[in-house]
Amino acid sequence: MTGALIYQDVLSLGVIPLLIMATFIGTWLGYMQGRFLGHTQMYHRLMSHVEDRHKEKVYYLLDKYGILTLITARYIAFVRTAYPYIVGATELPQGRFLIVNLISSIMWICPLVGFGYYLSHTKLAAEYQSQFLNFIIYLPVVLLLGGMVALVWRWISKRKAAQPRD
Repeated sequence: MTGALIYQDVLSLGVIPLLIMATFIGTWLGYMQGRFLGHTQMYHRLMSHVEDRHKEKVYYLLDKYGILTLITARYIAFVRTAYPYIVGATELPQGRFLIVNLISSIMWICPLVGFGYYLSHTKLAAEYQSQFLNFIIYLPVVLLLGGMVALVWRWISKRKAAQPRD
């Protein structure tokens, strides 16, 4: 979406360093939370909301690939959400984490924005420009609403399961 907006001159290329910085800081904050809260009940209570299969995938990737997991985890849905906390709780040295975090932030933002920019140059995008921009604008709204519906559905299901049966 950002690449298409840059192509349309709605945004400038200066937004890319801001996105990299936001990605870097957000991941670092997750790491710091895991590092300082990783051994507390509050951390374990928060992590209990993350499905076990996602946590197991993070641990598996950390064991198998070590610090390279920090680069590849950004490209795996749900794992990218949990891994900074888990890595912080494992007390990986912060210096190594920051370097790899910066590299992975760049490797995450630049291709995504570049892909959106490239797609904006295609004949298909030019032919269906208004539909393409509508899709790009409404997709995040649809995904957000879908996520909210899923959360409410899960909450209702848990409440029903917790109610005693007569």
